[in-house]
Amino acid sequence: MAGNGSIRERGKGSWELTVSLGKGADGKYKKKTRNVTAKNKTEAKELLRKFVSEIESGQLVDLDKVLLKI
Repeated sequence: MAGNGSIRERGKGSWELTVSLGKGADGKYKKKTRNVTAKNKTEAKELLRKFVSEIESGQLVDLDKVLLKI
């Protein structure tokens, strides 16, 4: 289950969303991050809420772990 999320402004209109996933099997803390474009912090908070929802529902696909074989 996803934990608390945080928001960090990276620049004008650019925000970094971070969600804690707790400890993994190796004992290290895991997290997911996403860079988004939002007009203000309120909009960024809404995007964070949706990001957490995607993680909790299993809709988030980690493209770094996807293997495409042709």
